[in-house]
Amino acid sequence: MTIKGHSVYLLDRKSGNSTESRALAISSRSLELMAVDGLLAPLISEILPIHGMQFFSNGNFLGQANAGGDTEFPHYSLIPQFGTEHIIENQFNKKGGKVHWNTQLVSYVQHSTGVEVVLQTEGEPDTFTVKSSYLVGADGVRSAVRQSTKDWPYDGVPIKKRFTMADVVLTGKDVDSRLMNHLNVFFHHDGPMMIIPYKPFGAESHVKLFRVLREGEDVKVNSSEIMHGFENGSTENILELFKKAITQRVGSLDIQMGEAVWTSNFRISERIVDTYRRGRVFLAGDAAHCHSPAGGQGMNLGLQDAKDLAWKLSLVLSGHSRDPEMLLDSYTLERKPIAEMIMKNASRGFSIAFSDSWIIKTIRNMVIRFMLSFTSIPGSTVQNIQQIYLRIKDSPLHGVSTPGLITVGEFMKNTSPLCRRTVKDTVVSKPLHSILEGNSKFVVLWISTCPIACKPNDLANDFLKKVSNYPNVCPLVVTSAWNTPVEPHRSSESDDIWWKEGSLEDRCITKRVGLDSLIKKTAGVAMIVLRPDLYVAQSMLINTIEDMEKGFNYLNNILNISIQ
Repeated sequence: MTIKGHSVYLLDRKSGNSTESRALAISSRSLELMAVDGLLAPLISEILPIHGMQFFSNGNFLGQANAGGDTEFPHYSLIPQFGTEHIIENQFNKKGGKVHWNTQLVSYVQHSTGVEVVLQTEGEPDTFTVKSSYLVGADGVRSAVRQSTKDWPYDGVPIKKRFTMADVVLTGKDVDSRLMNHLNVFFHHDGPMMIIPYKPFGAESHVKLFRVLREGEDVKVNSSEIMHGFENGSTENILELFKKAITQRVGSLDIQMGEAVWTSNFRISERIVDTYRRGRVFLAGDAAHCHSPAGGQGMNLGLQDAKDLAWKLSLVLSGHSRDPEMLLDSYTLERKPIAEMIMKNASRGFSIAFSDSWIIKTIRNMVIRFMLSFTSIPGSTVQNIQQIYLRIKDSPLHGVSTPGLITVGEFMKNTSPLCRRTVKDTVVSKPLHSILEGNSKFVVLWISTCPIACKPNDLANDFLKKVSNYPNVCPLVVTSAWNTPVEPHRSSESDDIWWKEGSLEDRCITKRVGLDSLIKKTAGVAMIVLRPDLYVAQSMLINTIEDMEKGFNYLNNILNISIQ
C-alpha cells in the first residue's frame, strides 16, 4: 500500500523483529506473489529449497514424495521467520514506511468515515490517538483488535497435546546424504518426529541447522481459552529428551544431535472467526485463523490474506472502486473458504501423523508405502502443500468465462518469455510475471496469437483506444511474432504494451489461457482480466467489436471510471 502512495501506520507491541526461527516455510504460491511485489531478490539468496518429503518408520525408509509442479518455484522454501520479517520490513522502510515498535492498542472506535485508534507507547504514561480510514488487526491469536470488538467469536477447539521443538546442529555422515533438502518424517511407536533442515538467515551457504519437532505430554485443555503458539515455560531436560528421541527414531542412520540454538514448547488450537471484517476493521493471519502447523501453511495464509486485503483497500482508498462495500466484503468471502480448506487438511494430516492408536499407525504406514509406490499421488500431495493448485472458487468479483479458456478464479501462472515488439537499443524478452513486476492495477491481456495459416484478428487498435479510458488498468497486447499490426495505437507507454510470442510451447501465454484450443480459420482474441493478485477475474473469447464491449462491461461494473 505504501507503493501506491497510501499512508500506513504500522505498530507492534514488541521491541523489534523476533530473533527466533518460528515459522520456516514459504509456499510456491506465496513466492509467486512476492516475486511480483519485488520481494524475490532479497529472499532468493536466503531460502533453502526443499525437494519434497521423506518418510521413515522405526528407522526404516518408507519412501519419498517429491515437490515439483507447474511453477517458477517447484520446491518448498525454508527461511527463518525473522528473516522473512526483516526482508519485508526493509522493503517497507525503503518505500517510506516505518514500524512503530513498543506500541500497543488500547482501544478504538469506528465512525462512518473512519476509525479512531487509541495507542500507548511502552514506558509512556499517556496515550495518543491515530485517526485512520481503516484498521487491520494482524496481531496474532490473542488479537487485541479482535478482542476489543464485542462478540467477535474465534470459535474452535484446543489440541490436548503439548509439543516441543528445538533448532539444533546434527552431525554424522548421513546428515547431508539423507536429511538435506527434504522434510523428514520419522514415525515411531513412541510418537513421530520431524527433522527439517534450514539455513540461518544471513549465514554462509555451508551453515545448516535442523528444526526437530516431537510431541510431548498431554495437558489439560480449556475450550474457552486460546492456547496456541509458543510457550515461555520451562524447557528443562528438553535437550536430553531430544537426543534420546533422535537416537531412537533414526535407527541405523549415522546421525547425532549436537548443540541447540533454540528450544521451545508450543500448543495448537484450531480456530477461525465468523467474519474477517466488521465495518472498517479487518483481521488477517492468526488473528483470523489458527491451526496445526502440518504442511507449514499458517504464515502463507497470513501473507496471502494481506495481499488480498491490501489491493482491495487501495482500490477503495483511491476512489477507483465502483462498489466499495462489495469489494471489501469479498475479502471474507474469498479468504475464509481457503482458510477452512487448509485447516481441514492440516487437521486431518495432523490427526493421522500423531495418532495414539496402533491400528491407525499400522494402516497409516501401509497406506504411505502404497501411495509412495506411485509417482503422481505423492507428487500431487506435496504440490497441494506448495499451494500450486490454490484457486478462488466463489467470489462476487468473478466475471464470465468462455468455455475452453482459463477459468475465473485460477491463478495466472508465469509464461515463457515474450519479446517486446518495439526494439530500441536492445531486444527485451521477459516472462509475464517479470513484465508485471511492481504492477498494482487490474491487468487486461489482449492475446491475438494464431498460427501463420490463420487470418489474425485486427481489433488490437480498437482495444487500445478503448482501454486508454481506464487509467487504473494495465493493458498488454500479445500477437504472434510473424503478425505485424498495422499502425498500432501509440502512446507514451506503448513500448511496454505491445509484445509478441514465438512458438507455441507448453508454457506460452497462448496455451496458458487456453486460446490454442479455440483457434479456427479466423483467429479470435482471448481477453483476460487479471486482478492485481494475478487471479483471473474474467476470460472471454472476442471475435467482434460487440464482444469487446461486453468484455469491458466487467471493468465498468468493478471500477469507478467514467468512459470518455
